[in-house]
Amino acid sequence: MSSTLSRRAAMAAFLVAVVSTGLVAQPDVIVGDITGPCNYNAQSGYDAFSMGTTSCNLGNAPLIWLQNTNEHPVMGGALYRYDPANHGRLTMVGMSWVKHGFGALQQNICGGCQPYPNTSALGIQCSDPYGACQNGQQSGLGPRSEVNPSSGDFPYPPSNPSWSGGTERRLRVALADLDTASTYISEAQYIHWQDALGGVDDNNASYRVSEVTGGPTNYTLAFTGPTVREDAAIKAWAVLDSGVVLQSAQVPGPDGGLFNLGVKRIDNGDSTWHFEYCVQNLNCHDSAAGFSVQFAPGVTITNQGFYAPETHSNEIYDNNAWMASTASNGAVWMVDQMFAQNPNSNALRWSTAFSFWFDSTDPDPTGAMLDLYRSSNSAAFPAPTLPDASWQINGTAHLDVDGNAANDPFVGPIEVTLVTGSSHTAHFDGVAGQSYELYLTAGAAVPNGYVTVGEQVVNLNLTDPTFAGYFGTSPSMPAGGISFPFTAGGTLFLAGQLYSANPAHSDGFSLSACTEMTWTPAPRVTVECDGPNSYVNDPDGFWRITHNAATSASITSVVLSFQGATGPANGVFFDTDQGLANGGGRFDQGSTYRNGSDVATGLNYVVSAPYAGSGWIGSNGVGGASFNTVEFQFTGGQFNGNTLGFDADTDPGTQSASDHVGMSVTVILSDSSVLTGTLAIDPTNSDRSFVDLW
Repeated sequence: MSSTLSRRAAMAAFLVAVVSTGLVAQPDVIVGDITGPCNYNAQSGYDAFSMGTTSCNLGNAPLIWLQNTNEHPVMGGALYRYDPANHGRLTMVGMSWVKHGFGALQQNICGGCQPYPNTSALGIQCSDPYGACQNGQQSGLGPRSEVNPSSGDFPYPPSNPSWSGGTERRLRVALADLDTASTYISEAQYIHWQDALGGVDDNNASYRVSEVTGGPTNYTLAFTGPTVREDAAIKAWAVLDSGVVLQSAQVPGPDGGLFNLGVKRIDNGDSTWHFEYCVQNLNCHDSAAGFSVQFAPGVTITNQGFYAPETHSNEIYDNNAWMASTASNGAVWMVDQMFAQNPNSNALRWSTAFSFWFDSTDPDPTGAMLDLYRSSNSAAFPAPTLPDASWQINGTAHLDVDGNAANDPFVGPIEVTLVTGSSHTAHFDGVAGQSYELYLTAGAAVPNGYVTVGEQVVNLNLTDPTFAGYFGTSPSMPAGGISFPFTAGGTLFLAGQLYSANPAHSDGFSLSACTEMTWTPAPRVTVECDGPNSYVNDPDGFWRITHNAATSASITSVVLSFQGATGPANGVFFDTDQGLANGGGRFDQGSTYRNGSDVATGLNYVVSAPYAGSGWIGSNGVGGASFNTVEFQFTGGQFNGNTLGFDADTDPGTQSASDHVGMSVTVILSDSSVLTGTLAIDPTNSDRSFVDLW
């Protein structure tokens, strides 16, 4: 059954009318949860990931789910990069092929599940999970190009072109698009014909804010935020960046669907403005072949840029960049060949986003336009209402520490963390020959603390009692500014902003960007549990003990104890015998340590009890192979600048890192220092609890 008409007939036969309301019953599938992820080895300049997807049927009728036909959903994954150091740019950097569903379980993460009697449909308010590594099984993935998102139609079985290597068909990302300083957004989306024909498919994508660690070859993707249901990844851009305005355009017709657009404007400080656009095609089969931004006539456009994610693994589409040009009223980009010339050119297709950027002499676009690919029609976006910046950017007045002077005017101040005892250089600059002053407070900087007549932003809290000028006089700025070295001492927090007299500015002065400096001791040891329980079943979740190499004293002993813990950890214990339950990765005979870290840290296997050769000592037993306290001992001074990573299941029934908050940690160093602390939840990552020890 592949035509729209036959699908409508099937829907009519399958669904019933809702009594008393007269409304036709309608299933509505969404991504209720994004799980995992799974990480794979990098190869030939690419890394690869996959994520789990748990569907929810939020409708009032069962959702057909038949394997070995085209009467089931498909689901795909995407990864977006938010780069705060590059104008806050959002780019979609990777995509997967689609997983074909094969049967619906009747679970209840949505709440109120009315289970269907078998796996051929997903019941009302029921959920169905597909694991992250299951969604990454390459042989079970089909091409995106065969899916019509407007109708939900696709052939079955899918095409199976040749492939090789560990990154093919998975969510593949170029290593050049991965870094540990950017924020990433993981997105998953379902396509199903009942959703498409019922007009309830604009909520089929959900996202999770994420991060990547490691590199520069193999990176690890991890989720740092919860699943945001029914919102595509582009919606996260406005959450992360207050300068972003979101718009949407609905294309009508049988090949129609939803386009989302985000736009951000930054004042360059030289009578030009920088613009960032990201346009996502959520589910429009017509696709887009051109994008333009309009201004009043006479605008000058410079520095145009374009980014598109790569289709891969023998997909039929090419990856040619769109051609950039300018008009008397704006910026234009076009695909190299329209549909009539080449049906496989690099159009903006479903579940894909393209990014565009440029500089303009006009701050106020009058609108934007998409040229559609198959129909040659268009879709318009109105003039956006763009916000004013809430943080000062660098202008004539300049303040930096160690050259760190980059901030985003919609995100926050320049932030510098200085380790006590370390050496640094501060640099001031302003109008040569004019007076200047450095103002400081011990309080946090504030957005839009005060906006001057000339639209400069004072980000210091002027009412803070610690607000004061550093020099107390009005010295004259020499040509080239002033640089001086200093040593961070003690524990201190300061926010600073430089004032420089400037007769050329309408205010009569210029302000630098605001810089926040935190002087803090460096933790010598960090202990963390990362990921949901059970750690032995989670490909990425496990315990870590890390020595930072800032001291010559190495770790000789680590004790982790739930004995007497307060809060959620009270009554928790290590379930150390995992051999039968998990079939490997056991925490009972020394086969549990990650990446050879037991050897790197000099773990002493001789000191082991009650299991000889396990590498740990269990005490405060609670019955069987369960212990409130586990101790590791190390020899040879090797545990310095290293990490011990290990799997350990904890009971009873703990399911998140927050359940370990309150666990006590004792670390003894080779200089007889004793470091103690308790685990606390990471405020930026609910799947991680940790303690830093000084």
